[in-house]
Amino acid sequence: MVREILYPPLIHWKSIVKGYISGSLIIGAVFNPYGIFIQILLFIIGLAVFFDTIFPLERMMYAVQICLSSIFGGVITLILSLTNQASVYMLFIFIATVLMYAKKLSTKCRFYS
Repeated sequence: MVREILYPPLIHWKSIVKGYISGSLIIGAVFNPYGIFIQILLFIIGLAVFFDTIFPLERMMYAVQICLSSIFGGVITLILSLTNQASVYMLFIFIATVLMYAKKLSTKCRFYS
């Protein structure tokens, strides 16, 4: 008798997006002259997004694609930072982070109430 074996997907788009955002926030915090408070805030948010993605609670982990997309986002942010064109890009990355986690927190609050 032939059985069908189901495998999990090789990629997960949310992990790719979160990895890209975390790499962008971390490198953007290090290489942009926004002031020490904003740089520390962006760095901590970037690390929090990275750790939230790399240590999942109720889903599978895609560590290789998370690290690769984080490096890719960091390289793009580094290139934009060195050419002094990263301000609008970092604003979009920060807004994407806020929207992504606002949705995540709002769905968790519905389950706990």
